[in-house]
Parts: sequence; structure tokens; C-alpha cells
Amino acid sequence: MKTLRWILLVCTVACANADSLKYETYVNARFGYAIAYPPALLVPQPEAGNGDGRIFAPRNGRGDFRVYGHFILGEQGIDDTPAAMANDAAKQCPGGRAAYRVAKPNLIAVSCETPRGIFYEKTVIRKDVAATFWAVYPKADRALWDPVVAAMARSLNPGDTY
Repeated sequence: MKTLRWILLVCTVACANADSLKYETYVNARFGYAIAYPPALLVPQPEAGNGDGRIFAPRNGRGDFRVYGHFILGEQGIDDTPAAMANDAAKQCPGGRAAYRVAKPNLIAVSCETPRGIFYEKTVIRKDVAATFWAVYPKADRALWDPVVAAMARSLNPGDTY
């Protein structure tokens, strides 16, 4: 019976298409950002104690998906420019070299292959608040997660709380 449930879960997950999935929206009360996620594939975990975001656990147990907000403080000695934020995200990549890297005034995106799998991070900025979507998943699961991560990244909205 356990094997049958596992086979059904794998088939359900593997056969899922990002375009045919239903998405729900998580809105963060503290920072006001929002992101859509597919509950058929990702289970939202309790919000972080400080209210900055949450983890979305993959139902197949393979991957790490999270979203969080933070203030861009501009404190002396801290470089929080988009270029510096992109460089910081690229530290997840072998040799600090991202295969894909964008650093614009209101958008940072970085992606690469790592020993853990595919790494993707997108940050959107509004005023002094940043909202970041972060994903790591096995290379073997690209057919499943690439379109889901793309859809989630497109949906990331910084909101207008601040």
C-alpha cells in the first residue's frame, strides 16, 4: 500500500504541468508582498516567527522553496545596492559565477547549477522593502520545477505596504 501511494504521488507530481496547476496566493502581512504557489505540489509551512515569510515544502520531499521580505536599510558599511545583492546571491553558485544574473534598480535575479541542484533567487524591491523568492531543486526534477519556479517568480509582487 505504501508503494502504491508513492507511485501515485510520483505520477501526480511528474505529470503535473505548471500551466494546468491551480495556484493560491500567499500575502505577507508584515511586508505586504505576495506570491502564487501550487498547493498540489507545495505545502505552505507556518510563517516565520518574525513574520518575514515562509517555506513551501515540496510534496515529493525534493527541494527547498521559500519567500521572505526584508528592509533595505542603507546602513553605513552595508552595501545593499542591487549589484551587491546579486553578487551576494551568486555566492550560492560555484565560483560565485551565475549562469543567469540580472541586477536592476527594482529587480535582482540569479540562477545557476550547484552541487545541490538548480538554484534560483529573485528579489523585487519597492521603496525600502525587498521581497525574495528562493528555490533549490534537484537537476533530475527540472521538467517539474522549472515551469513552476518561473510561474512563482513571475507572480512575486512587492505590494505597496511601504
